[in-house]
Amino acid sequence: MVEFLALPVPEGDAFVVRDERRTYLVDGGGRTALSGLESLPVRLHNIGVNRLGVAACTHADKDHSGGIAALLKGGYPVDEYWLPASLLVLARAASLYGGCGDQWVAGLHDRLKGCRTRAGHPGDGPPSTTDTWTSLRGVVHTDCAPMDTRVATLTDDKIREASSRLACVAADACRRLRAAKDDPDWASSRTLALRVTRTLAWTAQLLAAIAQSSARKRWFAYAGHRTNWPADCRTLCANGDELGPSWLPACSSADPGDLFTALALTQANAESLVFHHVGCHCEVLFCADSGFGWLGTAQFGLSSPAVVTAPHHGSCDRDNARVYRMVQGPCIHWVRTHHRSVRRPYCAYRAARYRYCVRCGTGQPRLVRLKCSGGQWYACTPGCTQAC
Repeated sequence: MVEFLALPVPEGDAFVVRDERRTYLVDGGGRTALSGLESLPVRLHNIGVNRLGVAACTHADKDHSGGIAALLKGGYPVDEYWLPASLLVLARAASLYGGCGDQWVAGLHDRLKGCRTRAGHPGDGPPSTTDTWTSLRGVVHTDCAPMDTRVATLTDDKIREASSRLACVAADACRRLRAAKDDPDWASSRTLALRVTRTLAWTAQLLAAIAQSSARKRWFAYAGHRTNWPADCRTLCANGDELGPSWLPACSSADPGDLFTALALTQANAESLVFHHVGCHCEVLFCADSGFGWLGTAQFGLSSPAVVTAPHHGSCDRDNARVYRMVQGPCIHWVRTHHRSVRRPYCAYRAARYRYCVRCGTGQPRLVRLKCSGGQWYACTPGCTQAC
């Protein structure tokens, strides 16, 4: 029997799959506590999970990696972590970066100007955070060397050193940006620059937590334009390749622009990893924030009844809307986690026959539980209402 659970984390995604072999956690949600809600380790304990076989992180957004960082720092029993190799791009860039906060601020200022131009805001208006990351997605592969570049392995000590460097740069940059409150040159983009720099600080914390843990770590590099995937594995990364011990991405140089590009790569939803669990006559597909651009115009075919997590928490973003058309199977149960955006859930999600969310009806958080037996999924949680 396979059991699927969606945890009612305050922000982001956190899903658990239990089969006869091991227990998997895919993403850990955002804040570990909000309005008295339990932390992720407490939530896991409450559903009878006292040890994880695998804790997987699809990408470094805080609403996906926050709980993973808590597990890493807290020493929660985990056999192995599956992590996005985009974090290694950032760690490598940090290890090569010799600048301080002032150079980061100057490079960020120039890059945000470029974002405004690419996003259609050549004038005074500030680009949105979405515009910023989106405009950077098209240049990350030109600013970074190919993923198959052979470089020296980044040890935990090297990752820890990179984390410390990033933390110092982010702290210095935040002080300088706060001091530039009345600087007219920053009038249109200071708030966004602070947000991006705080993202750098968070990623430094995440890298520090990774270096601190002695658990086994496996790294998966995003592989674009994939049209097939092995079907003989129980759980695998559908749009990524596992890196061997001496295969790591390397940034081409060490200027602030490359460091900013490396940061954008960790945050790019377009390169969010997708994990696919194949059980006995049932499947689970974890879409995370991916828009499935790596499939091109192909479809992701599910051969048996499946639970599929709604992309980007059920977002109506254009990049995620096509996922509902691309994922095909005999019987799909869509599961959505809570997010505060009023743009969710997307109409294609609401049109699905079987759908479940962690904040249905009264809006109070609830655990979503489905079990697969005899090749069929059975819901232990009532489905969503028409309005949800």
